[in-house]
Order: sequence, then C-alpha cells, then structure tokens
Amino acid sequence: MTKEELLKNFRDDIYCRVKPSPIDGGVGVFAVRKIPKGVNPFEGAPEETNIPLTLEEIASFDPAVQRLVKDFCIFKDGLYWSSPRGLNNLDIVFYINHSDTPNLELRGKEFFAAEDIEVGEELTDNYFEFDDIGVEP
Repeated sequence: MTKEELLKNFRDDIYCRVKPSPIDGGVGVFAVRKIPKGVNPFEGAPEETNIPLTLEEIASFDPAVQRLVKDFCIFKDGLYWSSPRGLNNLDIVFYINHSDTPNLELRGKEFFAAEDIEVGEELTDNYFEFDDIGVEP
C-alpha cells in the first residue's frame, strides 16, 4: 500500500471504531461518521476463509481460551469457525453485536448498512443469519 492509498483509506473508508457497548457489557462497533444505507463500512478488510475447529480440539485449550473461541468464533454445523489469523488479530467485524433489529445486513460474506447509520450509533447484525445460536454445546 502506498502512502496515497493509506491517506485515501483514512479520508474515505474509515467509518467505525471499537468501544464499550451497553450490549452484554462488552465492546461493540460504533459509527465515527454517518454510514449511508447500502455502504459497506468495512470495505478493504481482508477477505478470509475461516478454519473449522472441532469440539474435541477446543476441549484441549486452556479454559480462558475456550471462552474466547466461544465468544468470537462462529458456531455453525457443530464446529467453531476461526479467522486463520487467530484471535490476536481479529478484524473489527468480530466485535459487531447481535440485535433482533439490526442496522447491518449480510450479503455473501460482506456487511452493508441496512439503513442510514448515524454518528455514535452502534452497528449490529442478526447472528441467526450465520451462527447456530442456542445450539452450542
């Protein structure tokens, strides 16, 4: 990436930040500027193919790491799906919280604003679209 590309990224492509959230007492993703409906606020984030982790593999982890896997990895079809970069390099999208009335929509593997999102508003998604919520062991 050139310096000019980096400057363009800061001017045109930065929409969000992570900060404390009232949802579940954790952190979430918040708009730092208005995000118009239809915009992908994470444009330019690395595209990855998640790696499956079996329940047996996770059982061998330290309990604190098991909790992190359950908190940040997608649980689908009896497997946890992790970023190939591990948990120390999570993309900002991993911090999006669940809502039954989300302001983001998932199209393929990308998120888009389902409505205009105002500065300071938390970005949310419906986890049921991609995660087997309530099925986890």
